[in-house]
Amino acid sequence: MEVLNAILHKIDKEPGNKEVHVDKAPKELSIDATIKRISSQARKLYKGHEIYGVFQEDKKLYTFQVELEKCTNNEWSDFHDFTNSAMDILNSSFGVKFYTKITPN
Repeated sequence: MEVLNAILHKIDKEPGNKEVHVDKAPKELSIDATIKRISSQARKLYKGHEIYGVFQEDKKLYTFQVELEKCTNNEWSDFHDFTNSAMDILNSSFGVKFYTKITPN
């Protein structure tokens, strides 16, 4: 499997603490030897394990699946924007106060 895009956002949440801190990456990572090695290692770790998810019928309640479908149908022109949207959806799923910080280059 070829790696086409890579990005690393960070979520910090301590057990028992309701605050969530999110650091969104300012840009995509370059697809270099390190990214390719990490991807390869992850594939080897999960090889032979069935891992899957299912989409729910209620697309208003489960908004991530809508964004993922847009991404796979090339309706998102920018992978970075897609991942930022995904992080916002994930953040809102915590149901707690959160802070977002864009990390400078």
